[in-house]
Amino acid sequence: MASINLELNSKPDADGRYGILARLTHNRKKARINTGCKIKLQDFNKAKKYGKWIRTSAPNYNQLNIQLKQQIDDLEAFAANHLAGKPYATVKEIVEAYQESKKPQSDDWLKFFDKEIQKYRDHGKTRFAIRIEVVRNKWAEFLDGKSLALQETSLAHLSDFESFLKLEKRNASNTVAGNIKVIKQIYRTAYKHGLVKNLNVQVLSYSVKTNSIQRDKLTEDEIAILEQLELTKGSKAWQARNCFLFAFYCAGMRFSDLANLQWDNFSEERNKLTYTMSKTGKIQSLKVPEKAKALLDQYDRKSDFVFQLVPRDFNGLGVEQKIRSLNSANTLINRYLKEVTFKARIKKRISMHTARHSFAYIGFKKTKDPVAIQFMLKHNKLKETQEYIISLANEEERDILGEIFD
Repeated sequence: MASINLELNSKPDADGRYGILARLTHNRKKARINTGCKIKLQDFNKAKKYGKWIRTSAPNYNQLNIQLKQQIDDLEAFAANHLAGKPYATVKEIVEAYQESKKPQSDDWLKFFDKEIQKYRDHGKTRFAIRIEVVRNKWAEFLDGKSLALQETSLAHLSDFESFLKLEKRNASNTVAGNIKVIKQIYRTAYKHGLVKNLNVQVLSYSVKTNSIQRDKLTEDEIAILEQLELTKGSKAWQARNCFLFAFYCAGMRFSDLANLQWDNFSEERNKLTYTMSKTGKIQSLKVPEKAKALLDQYDRKSDFVFQLVPRDFNGLGVEQKIRSLNSANTLINRYLKEVTFKARIKKRISMHTARHSFAYIGFKKTKDPVAIQFMLKHNKLKETQEYIISLANEEERDILGEIFD
């Protein structure tokens, strides 16, 4: 009977985190398999209790523990099954057979695509898996039930797929470019696995012209219009406007964090807000502005979640269910923000993320302090904040030549 435990790699990676290894022991011999997970040294539980290897100090501890449980259960079942057929197999043979079983065997495009998506899920990259699954489904629709071998991928396939995305799916150029990029990435990965013998240079060099992205933001006057806009309390538009303004007031809070916001994140008097950013794992702690507190006063405590954008059992859902729930809620709020801007006569297409852009832009205009904005946005580097602010600026909003020569 083989036993499985987890341990950390002996040396950290460049980012200071340690790879988590699954150690398989059989007949006193050991072999290790990389789980694909990385963690800070202090976040690893040396007691190695089943399902509790990652301490709660890690921002994504629950997701990592679930992922590791799935991998260990899978490896344990494989080892037991392998030994049932080959009782004298060595631990090295078990590991090699397991790794071989994880390699893609089919050169069919969709089968390999599905294998890659599952791999990302197994490695805890659920959000990315969901994103490229959208591209996979478009690619399947484009193929229209026809089988395509990876080796047979040609320039014509990508050219026709581009036309399909633009004409049939009505996708914008930047979306099309992103979809083509995913197809090329999967194609390169298939080559690494030996499913493509000779790379088609025309496929790899295929590109789609993109449009420069102008980050939308609202001005102070436009924020004031939203604040004063009369909307029916409890309506979807009212909820969307409140969520947008609260995110703006609280340093450009991301939607996923706003949707996860619970009353426990606030001090008793609601003067202070503390939460862990879901995207970065960083702790955000800030004084709640009076305008944000006024919005909170419009909501009751029937639910643990302040804005009640997610189901009551949200914390008990699986990782993928949580992501899909958040995506669905974000889409709905963004849809009603269109109604809000129409009623406010604001001729801009805004989304919840526009609140973050607006905070950065207005915040810098008022403070002239990029370091302060960097601190509030929790950017890792000042350069990131500077690029963010520059991309939000419009030439017509400041007559630089006029300031110099007049």
